[in-house]
Amino acid sequence: MRMNIWILTATLLLLLPVSVSTAQSGPDYIDYAEAQSRLSDLGRETDTRQSEVDAMEQENKTLQESIREWRSELEQINELIRKTRNRKTDLYLSRRAIVDSDMKSETQSLLEESETLVNGLERAKLQREESIEKALATIDRNEAKITTNRAVILRNKEQIAVLEESVDKTQGQTEFIQDVKTDLQAYRKEASKFL
Repeated sequence: MRMNIWILTATLLLLLPVSVSTAQSGPDYIDYAEAQSRLSDLGRETDTRQSEVDAMEQENKTLQESIREWRSELEQINELIRKTRNRKTDLYLSRRAIVDSDMKSETQSLLEESETLVNGLERAKLQREESIEKALATIDRNEAKITTNRAVILRNKEQIAVLEESVDKTQGQTEFIQDVKTDLQAYRKEASKFL
C-alpha cells in the first residue's frame, strides 16, 4: 500500500508540468515535421504502454483465479491433514491393545503410511502457500507498473492534444503565408505591365 502511495505521488508530479504549462499559455507555432514525428512517437509509446497495461491486467486476472484455486486446494489439504492425523492418533492409541503380531505389524505400516501422507500433504500445502505469495507479489508489481503506465499514457495524451493544437495553429499560419504568396504573385503579374 505504501508503495502505491509513492507511485501515485510520482504520477501526479509527472502530470503537473504538462497541465500547468498548457493552462498558462495557448498553443505555440512549431515545426510541422518535428511535430508530426513527435506525435507519431507519442502515439507509438501510448499504444505500447496500453498493450503492457492490458497484458498485466490479464496476467493479474489469471493470477487471481489461480490464487482462488490454490486457496480452495489449501482448505482441502488442511482438511485431509486433520483427518489423517486424527486417524493416526486413533490408530496409535489402539495399538497398545493389539496382541496379534500380524495386526501389530500392519498397524505399524499404517502409522508409517499415514505419516508419509501427512508429510506429502504438508509439502503440497507449503507449495500452494509459496505460489500464492509469489502471485500476490507479482500482482503488486504489475499494479505499480500499471499505475505508472497509465500516468505516462495520460501525460502523452495531454502532450498529443497540445501538439495537435500547435499543428493546427501552425497550419493556419502556413495557409496565411500561402495566401500572401498567392496574392503577391498576382500583384507581381499585375505590376509587370507597369515595370
